[in-house]
Amino acid sequence: MIDGGRPVVLVTQGTVATDPRSLIIPTMRALAEEDVQVIAATGGPTADELGTAIPDNRHVLSFIPFTAVMEHVDVYVTNGGFGGVMIALTNGVPVVVAGTTEDKAEVAARIAHRELGIRLRTSTPRAAAVRGAVRTLLDDPGYTERAARVGKLLRGQDAPTNAVRLLERLADTGEPVVAAER
Repeated sequence: MIDGGRPVVLVTQGTVATDPRSLIIPTMRALAEEDVQVIAATGGPTADELGTAIPDNRHVLSFIPFTAVMEHVDVYVTNGGFGGVMIALTNGVPVVVAGTTEDKAEVAARIAHRELGIRLRTSTPRAAAVRGAVRTLLDDPGYTERAARVGKLLRGQDAPTNAVRLLERLADTGEPVVAAER
């Protein structure tokens, strides 16, 4: 939490499907009366180009480095892009996923199955659904606790070393590598 202890909600539409009417605007409307700070990363449009009023506790940016801001975020609202979800989970942040295209439905299903967040099962959620999901994640500490456990596991991985080990094994044997030896 930043800004006087109010929870921080980060919302992004993503990098491919970038229409802010799908997720950013519904999220801003959903949380208009909530005592939270909302940061919207649009991937392009400025606040003026969104065509909607931006309350004082809402910040609209074309770009924000997720790795720098995520440690201050309490809930991440996303269309389910793998990269952003992994950054959120690495930082122990529970996720609201509203995405059904590309691999997003699979990402959303995994988030829901492990109870690391809430799957909305649509790419264009209604404001009430977003508000309910965000409130659930803020009010139920179990989601943050589970996300924190996953984050600890992710931060404990040495991916570059593991990748080198697997590639060396492949080069040495010429055989498919199905699991890393530890």
